[in-house]
Amino acid sequence: MAELTGSISSIGGGASAFLPYQTTSYNLPAPFYNTANKQALPYTNREQPFYHLPYQSSSTAMPPENQPNCPGLNRAERRRNEVSPFLGSTRRGALFCRSGNWLEILDERTSQLEQRRGGIGDPVRGTRQEGSRFSVLEFLSVAIGLVSIRGEVSQRYLCMDRDGKLYAAAPQNYTSECVFLEEMMENYYNLYSSCAYGTKRRPWYVALRRTGRSRRGKNARRRRKASHFLVIHYDTPPPRTLGQFDLGRLLAPSLKHQPPKDQLFLKRQELAKEMQTRIERIQERVGRRPTPATIRKIRKRKRRRQQRLEREQRLRRQRQQELERLREEELLRKRRPKLSGAGLLWSRQY
Repeated sequence: MAELTGSISSIGGGASAFLPYQTTSYNLPAPFYNTANKQALPYTNREQPFYHLPYQSSSTAMPPENQPNCPGLNRAERRRNEVSPFLGSTRRGALFCRSGNWLEILDERTSQLEQRRGGIGDPVRGTRQEGSRFSVLEFLSVAIGLVSIRGEVSQRYLCMDRDGKLYAAAPQNYTSECVFLEEMMENYYNLYSSCAYGTKRRPWYVALRRTGRSRRGKNARRRRKASHFLVIHYDTPPPRTLGQFDLGRLLAPSLKHQPPKDQLFLKRQELAKEMQTRIERIQERVGRRPTPATIRKIRKRKRRRQQRLEREQRLRRQRQQELERLREEELLRKRRPKLSGAGLLWSRQY
């Protein structure tokens, strides 16, 4: 695998922001759990309902209507038990979390080995290594706005269970838990919410902590940095047909009184440089180490603080000693007998 810094073709945007080639429908089974290992398995009963995810073009695609975030059930095809993961066009890339981690989907062998070594053995985790082979992902467009994420090396899908925990599923266990709703924010970061769980008011987002562990979807929030992801594309978008091209944009350089360069292309280049600079700043802020001058300042500040504390303790001790001395003098004054006038004359004579 090539280094990530040398194979980036574009930064930002949506992972599913391209039209899929096929126009068929894919029926995904509802999530089913095995009580022994709590692993999502497809239904074997033909009477169980299926989630119907319409795979349509941009002109006929409709937004999700039913709760939580994905389309409703196709009752006419409930008895069909033909389930297979999406095998259409994909895009290669990576997800950089705003907390400073790259999303990884490990295979089963590597996950068990990490657990034996005492590390983070979760199959879905974050890493600081920019060149990790498990951070290369494949984005599969299920429908307009819906995307599935699969590890290129592990060939396992990113999923979220009913408890909001992220896990990796094999292709034969592909269910609606492996489908996420992609949403782009104003700061060019993306949000990925579960299609199977959560509500429109409180979606369950994919989130990574700064330590690399995943945060449960029901505890993730929209405005937290752990839920913000930046899509790094490693390939170019798929070729478009002639009808999808903007003729005015193609003919602009050859027309009279038009600039010789495409302004939209220049803006995209500037945006890519800005996103790369933002990633470098975040990584520098996260992994910043203090310089020798900063270390000297910190030590000097600690030394001054220690001296100030010792000086205050010394003054406190002196005040305490003064109070004890005054208390003793007062006690001695109280213990002396009070003499009357006759007694005072008698004491002066003798």
